[in-house]
Amino acid sequence: MSYDTTNPDDVEEEQTEHRVDDGYQFEGLGTAVGSFLVLGVGFVFTLFFVGQFTGQSGGIGAGSDILTGSGLAFAVLLSPLLALFVGVLSGRSDNPNAVRDAGVGSALGFVVMFFVTLVVASSLQTQSAGVGGNVIGPLTGYTVGVGLTSAAAAAVTRSDAGVSGSIADHSLGRPVTFGVGIFLAFGVGYAVSVFLTDALGPGADAGSSSGLLAGANVSMMLGIGLLLAPVVGLLVGTLVSRDDVEDEVEAAVGSGVGSALGAAILVVVAYVAILVVEPGGMPAGDFPFGLLVGLLVGTGLTGAGAGYVSAKN
Repeated sequence: MSYDTTNPDDVEEEQTEHRVDDGYQFEGLGTAVGSFLVLGVGFVFTLFFVGQFTGQSGGIGAGSDILTGSGLAFAVLLSPLLALFVGVLSGRSDNPNAVRDAGVGSALGFVVMFFVTLVVASSLQTQSAGVGGNVIGPLTGYTVGVGLTSAAAAAVTRSDAGVSGSIADHSLGRPVTFGVGIFLAFGVGYAVSVFLTDALGPGADAGSSSGLLAGANVSMMLGIGLLLAPVVGLLVGTLVSRDDVEDEVEAAVGSGVGSALGAAILVVVAYVAILVVEPGGMPAGDFPFGLLVGLLVGTGLTGAGAGYVSAKN
């Protein structure tokens, strides 16, 4: 829209629009950074206090030296999932720059979370906080992946309104398309995060964590991503029931089908990622059909249950 700079009304309207856009941007960045900080520090303190009250030594649920480091590791591994949530929330807002702000906010939030959580974890223990080697390259790669995950989720959520205009009202097309899109955004974003973390590690062996997560490897990180599929299904079911359907059965079916198909896509993405990063780690013909069926059924049931419960209430 063009404005006449000699017209006071046009000047005032333009300034108002700029203020609104800036307000959306700062609000989105603040939400993203705050959410990532809460995730990281929350994991560190939770596992630290578990270690303190159990008084054991060694392993998860044991001594605080291991637990604080594990808290940072968990926060890093779950960051793409949090980025997905941030992207969905941003996409559902009135912010005209939701996709950009979600990506930038999540990337910035992850970096802030990583270093703040690292400082907090180190202050609570005498050993390493679970980070080894040179982390700049891997951290950069993971940050890019987190930002892309959030931006993709915001884009899928924003385009959902456009999808509704081309699909008949009360059909299953829209919730299924939305569910598949959210899973695709999470799967590709998570895989990119892991791939870049491995690729940008200085002198790292194929399939290692490149110093960002000492002791973790690509297969382990991708496996954790697959285990998060039911959580993504829960998100899909909750959102579908609130926006796209009118009764519980329709919400359950749409959420279940979308989540099941999304879980199948997630398995395929993880399989391809492992073949790319660890060529010898899995024979090309050894596709994990059992894992595919299990995740498809379990995630589909989770999405259906979330859709039914949310629509019921």
